[in-house]
Amino acid sequence: AAAGGGGGVARHKDSEAYWQKTLSLRNTSIALEDILQHQDTLARKTKIVCTLGPSCWSEGGLSDLIDAGMNMARFNFSHGEHAGHKEVLDRLRKVAQGKGA
Repeated sequence: AAAGGGGGVARHKDSEAYWQKTLSLRNTSIALEDILQHQDTLARKTKIVCTLGPSCWSEGGLSDLIDAGMNMARFNFSHGEHAGHKEVLDRLRKVAQGKGA
């Protein structure tokens, strides 16, 4: 290559140091076993928000949602009245307390 003709890039890619750095970056991997092994110590950042409607207002339905990982309950005021939602909230608190949630 002529002087100043861009031959430096080709020489750089031919150097051992360039390829060692590239290989070390590309070969960095985490096995699924490494992730699952430490799952207990990692705090879950994803939250599950459940919108409550008539189909899950029973203690059994609320319990199933908690068992499935519900972090937050959202009331759908398109169904029922405020007094009914208060009853569901009281039921939810009872079930959650029983589960230690």
